Amino acid sequence: MIYTVTLDLDGTLLRSPFWRLHFRPWLEELGQRRGVSIGELWTPIREMGDRRWNHGDWVGAFDWGSMVEEVYGEVLPDPRIPRADEVAPLLMPYVGETLLELAKLPVRYRVLTNGFYRYQAPYLRALGYDRNFLEVVTPDRCGTAKPDPRVFSGLGPILCHVGDRPEHDTLAARRAGVISVQCGPAPLDRDRPDRMARAVDPGIDLVDIRALPEVIRRMLASLPSSWFGLGGM
Repeated sequence: MIYTVTLDLDGTLLRSPFWRLHFRPWLEELGQRRGVSIGELWTPIREMGDRRWNHGDWVGAFDWGSMVEEVYGEVLPDPRIPRADEVAPLLMPYVGETLLELAKLPVRYRVLTNGFYRYQAPYLRALGYDRNFLEVVTPDRCGTAKPDPRVFSGLGPILCHVGDRPEHDTLAARRAGVISVQCGPAPLDRDRPDRMARAVDPGIDLVDIRALPEVIRRMLASLPSSWFGLGGM
């Protein structure tokens, strides 16, 4: 049996590359054309996303293109694949070397993010990290978003989920019966929490991602030997 480890992207692997390298610069350019600040442009978009979220449209809440079109009648272009040196400064600490260590383990890896595929995949490709993951699971592809436990549907046996936001990552994992690994300190802001959920504590709390390979080794070692086929997992 081959297990999957799922990892969040923004705040876990990278520091919000879609926002920093594409969406914010585009809003700044729009603001220059219209003579308004980026804050004035961003506020109604964010409010629309929050309304969608609160009305149960957890996919539409992350469809920034449709919100830009609805609010401003503008087309938000999809991001291109940037140069690696544009994305590398946005890597979370120790991610590069940790991915090399993770690749040595008999586990499959998937990115599980609330960003749309077209907003996230270009930045993994820029660094060549798309080869480290079996797939990138996104709301537009799976039909829902964290903290809905259905984000794990069809992914096979999950060893653990790694993320930074308790209100999304930990809650989704707990609801799905998956071990939650909190990687780094939780953000101070609570981003679109599920109003039906109480505060959730992380299952395994890591200072940073460097400890993840050893955590996974211990998880694998604790599995019943009957779950391993000939030649390992």
